[in-house]
Amino acid sequence: MDLHENPFIVRDNGTKLEPGMVFSDEPILCVYGECGVRLEDIIYMSEAGPVFFTEPANSIDRLFG
Repeated sequence: MDLHENPFIVRDNGTKLEPGMVFSDEPILCVYGECGVRLEDIIYMSEAGPVFFTEPANSIDRLFG
C-alpha cells in the first residue's frame, strides 16, 4: 500500500465513489520471495455506475476473455 496514493478502496474506507473518479483495482496472487501475478483493472465512475476500460477477468483459467 505504500506504493499507492489515497484513497485506498478497502473495507471501512468512507470515501464515496463519485462520477468522474478514475481508479484501479489490482488483485494480486503471489508467493512472497518467489513470484507474483497482478491484474490491473482501470475503472471510470460514470453517472450510471462503474465503466471498466478493460473487461475484468471472469476466471483465473481465462484471464483475457
